Amino acid sequence: MAEKKVCKNCGKEFDPDNTADRCRYHPEEAVHVGTADSRYDYSEVYKYPCCGQLEFPESSTPPPPGCLEGAHVA
Repeated sequence: MAEKKVCKNCGKEFDPDNTADRCRYHPEEAVHVGTADSRYDYSEVYKYPCCGQLEFPESSTPPPPGCLEGAHVA
């Protein structure tokens, strides 16, 4: 088994020998678009320009999955 590496795209640790393990990531950084309402604990809202998905990093809402899938990159 090869030494685990950290993917440059998704930030997760992966085994380079396991080609079945796929990476999901956004090719562009999320940009700040405003502040959410009470439903999202008034957290800051970010939007990925690549796909339009919203992210609420300060709330309990999990981050959206990446819009692209591919092999992990060391």
